[in-house]
This record gives sequence, structure tokens and C-alpha cells, in this order.
Amino acid sequence: MNSVVFLSVDCLRADHLGCYNYERPTSPNIDDFANSATIYKHGYANCPGTRWAFQSLHTGVYTHQIDGLGIPDRYTPLAALFSNAEYATGGFAVNAFVSREYNYNRGFDTFYSVSEATGTKPIIKRIGKKISDKVDNERLDECVLKPVNNILRNQSTGDSNEYKPSHTDKDSVDQALHFIEQQQTADNEFFCWVHFMDAHTPYGYWPKHLEAIRGNSSIEHTIQPGEEGKIAVGENPPKDVIDTYDACIRSVDEQIGRVLSAIDENTTVILTGDHGEEFGQYNDFHSASLYSSMTQVPIIVRTPSIPTGIVETPVQHLDLPPTMLTAAGISVPDHFEGVSLQTINRTSTDPIFFSLGKNQIAVRKGIYKYIEENGSTELYRVPHSGQETDSVLNENKEIAEKLQKLIEDHRQRQSIGEGKLELSKGQDDLSDEIEKNLEDLGYL
Repeated sequence: MNSVVFLSVDCLRADHLGCYNYERPTSPNIDDFANSATIYKHGYANCPGTRWAFQSLHTGVYTHQIDGLGIPDRYTPLAALFSNAEYATGGFAVNAFVSREYNYNRGFDTFYSVSEATGTKPIIKRIGKKISDKVDNERLDECVLKPVNNILRNQSTGDSNEYKPSHTDKDSVDQALHFIEQQQTADNEFFCWVHFMDAHTPYGYWPKHLEAIRGNSSIEHTIQPGEEGKIAVGENPPKDVIDTYDACIRSVDEQIGRVLSAIDENTTVILTGDHGEEFGQYNDFHSASLYSSMTQVPIIVRTPSIPTGIVETPVQHLDLPPTMLTAAGISVPDHFEGVSLQTINRTSTDPIFFSLGKNQIAVRKGIYKYIEENGSTELYRVPHSGQETDSVLNENKEIAEKLQKLIEDHRQRQSIGEGKLELSKGQDDLSDEIEKNLEDLGYL
């Protein structure tokens, strides 16, 4: 048995980290950690969006096997498996999609999420929402409630060199470090999950990180690039948007460094992004898709049973739950779809599947990637860690048919029916705190 720390970062592209050959100093602490860990060069999010990715990361199955959001009752989530093995468990994730309202607290002795992080500002905002819900007065909403909410949010137009989110990763890490210290003092083995949000909009303004990234902090700061109209599909994003994003990654990195400093080298650590980020290459800003901008994520693992270095073997999110359990000496459930990285023998031509629900699904096998989305199909010739450019469907119909058959078999194996995995119901009711958090993050 040994303790396990799972570090997930919202919106983290692998190609914006130094250990994945990015030229800017976005990630000094992560890079230092990677030097004593295993860097999986080709890491993939099977379900590249927060609401879907964590369903897979906590249940070990694809998101299209779950109807709705959250953790269904029929699955025993990762934290509960650790808890059943007498591990102390702590989860620290201030994102509505992974809150207790969606059952992500199941199995955690300590759980710090949206409701725990809610302070005065969100309370006042919720009061405004209550008034707005009860008083059908558009002028009241436009002239009073929205301006007050904008002041509380410290933004009115979206550009502000003073803006800081009401909650930052430092707050989550403060809570996580308290949990870790308690377990270390009691000599308990523990499972700790920390989800980092500073690289997600609304972007905070971090002068010292901008200074490190670009040599000065003088910038037209962007908070919500999508809402501000700064991202256009098919065009390169403005430099100030990338500068801001990189500075926010460095803010995440600073807090990750605090966690890493608190644990010893025998603690298993797994670091990944829940998905990448879309800056207009394929879609509107932050749009979920099955393209490389969203599916390619860092996967870095430090555990005694895996040699350090750079590994070319393609790996996926679904491999991480069994890897964490194996590191702790806990049996891996039979229904898990991934393979423990301690025993993986996947080749570069073995298929990897992606999905965003039942109508968006893709498979990559070798250098080909086939995408089905709401009735349309695309085929790309793209190496691992490459970018999709022009579809080669018309000149490679036979390859497309073979990949389509892989998807059909994949769907059939997991379809509803006798002897198959039943579709599980997620959660759909939202509290005021959850609605407000989703609004702040740009989802409502």
C-alpha cells in the first residue's frame, strides 16, 4: 500500500507544458516533477469535456455508458474503492460538474467543492437570482441585478487588469494540504484528488506569471475570450489570449508545486488535464469536440513500479483509474475499460476510442482517426500528437469502413440489452450554487 495523489487540471493542453516541448516557461514545477516521473508522450482524453471526462476517470467506463451527468448509483467510484480498502480519502474540486450534486463526493471522507467554497459574493448573486426568478421585470434585471452582479464579479466589459476569481486554486490547495498533513500526522495511507481551475475561464490576472511568461505584465487582459469575441474559427488566436492562458497555467503550476512539496517520493502521483482547450482551430473557443485540440492532454505518472522516462505508447484517461488502484494494491473492477499502466502492452496501432455522449464518437488506429458526429463522418491521416487538417475520407473509403466497423463493434459491446452493460442514470437537478458556478464558468 502507498498513498495516491491525483492531480487534474481543467483545460490543460499538453503542448503548453515545457516537458512536452513548449518553448515558454509555463510549468517549472510540473517539468521538475516530470524529470523523476514517466511522461506519456501521447496522452488522450477519451471523453474530452469536464462533465464527461470525470465520469470516465471516476467510474472507469465511457461516458456514453451513462445517461445524464455525474456518478450513477450503480457504479462504485474511485474514491469509494479506496475508502473500502481503508484509505483516507479527500477530494478538492471547485467545478459544478464535479460537485456533490452530481455524486462526486461519494467515497470521500473530506470533500471540498462548490458549496464549501461559496462565499459572500455568490450568496449575493444568488439573492439577485431569487429576485429575478420571482419578479418578471426585464428593466429591473438589466438596470439593477446585472450591473450589481458585474461589480461583484469585478468586471463590466470583460477586460480588467485587476480581475481575480472569487475562488482560486490556492484556496483548494490550502484545503488539500490540510488534509494531507492530517493523514501524514496520523500515519494514514490516503487518496487525494485535487482539481485545478485557474487555467479555465474566467481568466485571472497574474502579473508575476505574465512577467515570467512574456517579460512584462503590461497586457490587455482577457477574462472570457469567447464572450469577448476574441476567438474566430480558422484564425490564429490573439497573442494576449495565449499570454493570459499561459500565465494561468503557470498559476496552476505554482499550486501544483505546493502539493508536490508536501508529499514524499514514494507517493504515487498522476497528473493529467481533463481536456485540452479550443482556440478557434476547429471550433469556437472552449467548444467540446473530438479533435486533437481537446483530446490531447498530458499524462505524467510517478509510481515505484513504472520506470521513469518518456514513453511513446499511446495511453488514455481510462487507463488511469486501474493504474491508481494497482499502485495501491487494490483489485481493479472487471468492468473497467482501461488497462493499468503497470502492465500495459498496447501498441501504436491498437484502437483508442473517444466519445461525447452517444452521437459523437471517434476511433484512432495507427495514423488514422475516424469521427462520427450526428450523422456526418470524417477521416484524417494524423500521427499521434498531430493535428487533424484535411479529411481523407473520399480517397480512403476502405480504411473508413474498417474503422466504422470498429466503432459499430464498440457500440454493440456496450449497448443496452440482455447481458450488456445497462445505461446508467446520472443527475440533472441543479442547486443555486451549481447554477451560479456554471454561469461564472461560461456554461449558462
